[in-house]
Amino acid sequence: MPQTALKATGADVEDALDHVNVPSYVIDHAGVVRWMNEAGRRIVGDQVGRQFTSVVAPEETRRARELFARKLLGNTAVTDAAVTVVGTGGRHVAVEISSVPLRRGEHVIGVLSSARSPRCSRSRTRIPSST
Repeated sequence: MPQTALKATGADVEDALDHVNVPSYVIDHAGVVRWMNEAGRRIVGDQVGRQFTSVVAPEETRRARELFARKLLGNTAVTDAAVTVVGTGGRHVAVEISSVPLRRGEHVIGVLSSARSPRCSRSRTRIPSST
């Protein structure tokens, strides 16, 4: 099993994620950012302890909440979506976010996400808005 193999390496995966140049973050079941790496902080500032929607552009907040809810319900294994976030200084930044549910046993306890610039994407999969 890949999970066992990763644990068996004894590697400090959290430290590695802190230093990778891919913005990444963890959101708990209540929608609060619990961890983010340095690459993420460079784009939106330190958001740990805040609601994840605080960095989503206002026009995207509803859709972002819907995508998050799908993860918590366990209905979607992975979501790749184009989203606009509000970066440091208030500038709007287009990113593509790939998210997966974090599980403890059978329960979804949060979401792990990574972001990239849309121009870095090889294949773009957009989740349509449900408006």
